[in-house]
Amino acid sequence: MRSAPHRLVDGKFLAMTCIVSGRFAACGRDLQPSDISALDDYIHRCKLGPYRPGRAVALAQQASSSPTSEQRESAAKARHAHAYGSHALPNLRAHEVLLHTKMSCFA
Repeated sequence: MRSAPHRLVDGKFLAMTCIVSGRFAACGRDLQPSDISALDDYIHRCKLGPYRPGRAVALAQQASSSPTSEQRESAAKARHAHAYGSHALPNLRAHEVLLHTKMSCFA
């Protein structure tokens, strides 16, 4: 049996994980700009909430390239606020447990 060239993932979970962790990787590889754009489009098209990894990437780039420390701090705060840190983490953890439970049924 040949392996499939694509792997299915939960888009909302992937978007939230990327935004909260700041690490844009899935299935053992870094996400390319086209992957992030497709994920943004998917989240918007399916009305899955305000989670936009593309916005998080833009804020992270702005934070790292700002000329003054005040601007970097402001951009970092905006990125942290975008991550919905305190609200998203409990939902993200609950969702992760649910996914692992479902996946263990297939093992």
